[in-house]
Amino acid sequence: MTTHYYAEVSVAHQMLSLWCDQQKIWQCPVSTAKNGIGFQKNSGKTPLGRHYVRARIGHDLSPL
Repeated sequence: MTTHYYAEVSVAHQMLSLWCDQQKIWQCPVSTAKNGIGFQKNSGKTPLGRHYVRARIGHDLSPL
């Protein structure tokens, strides 16, 4: 059986939730773009829809 993880961001509630096989396992507050939602490139807006994580930046850095 394959385990399915996904993250969901609620713009209305400014909250990120991490799900595992349809069960919420973690959540934390986030801040989405102050320019609102939208799809225009370089607009500073938060795009809606499904997205894939292509890179992890800073994952190999030590904490301060």
